[in-house]
Amino acid sequence: LSKLIGRLNHVAFIIPSARHFMNRLRKLERTAERYGLAKISGEARKDLQLWLKFLDKANAGISINNIIFRQVTSLNLSDSCEMGIGGYGHQSSIGWRYEFTTDEQISFDINQKKYMASSINQKIQLAFDSSPFPCSEDITDNTSACAWMYKSNFDPKSHPVNNEIARETAKTLMTNNASSYSQHLPGAANDIADSLLRDFHLTDKQLIALFEHTNPPYLLKQTMRIIKLPEEIISWIASLAQLTIKKRELKWARTRSTLAHGIIGW
Repeated sequence: LSKLIGRLNHVAFIIPSARHFMNRLRKLERTAERYGLAKISGEARKDLQLWLKFLDKANAGISINNIIFRQVTSLNLSDSCEMGIGGYGHQSSIGWRYEFTTDEQISFDINQKKYMASSINQKIQLAFDSSPFPCSEDITDNTSACAWMYKSNFDPKSHPVNNEIARETAKTLMTNNASSYSQHLPGAANDIADSLLRDFHLTDKQLIALFEHTNPPYLLKQTMRIIKLPEEIISWIASLAQLTIKKRELKWARTRSTLAHGIIGW
């Protein structure tokens, strides 16, 4: 087991998203060292099955474009609040937003919501990236989510939601032959994403008009187009809510964004 973990650790240098799936294996190693044996759990089996896909990809050849530092092809900004999530792409000018159900609101903490928003935004924006080897820069105002997009080390029993988000993120990068960087942005500078996820009282057309008449730090290259979140992603969010071990107490109220507070006459 130690030899296998050592070899997989070397593979993770050329497939960075594989780093998320060393945690359970290292825990098995510690258990085996202490007791002489260790039982492989169902979640660890899922990680090993994913590792087989990583190794097949590495055996087929990995482009140097996915290993070296290079110019970003997809600059993606996302955000979340207790009520919903949203994001957009600087290059694509594609925006999206999703309002949580009551059960979903109490199923995730704010860090998980930020992490989920960043992962979903990456998936959506890569679908509009025409580069053969996309380089996604995923910007969020949450330092925990920023770090988790690069590498996670969650306890498999206490953080099942985080592990599933990490697994989906890795699949997204592998499917799109993409590399990813994450970056932190102060919340005050993330105006557009913040408005997308808070201002559900405004229509898509009103939001687009609002963005065109403001001067946010990350100006869009063209007029934004707000799309509906795909049903498969909505179903995935609902499935994550079922994994939550302990539900939270519903004790927050709806708030509008800073941009929406400046509207007069709507």
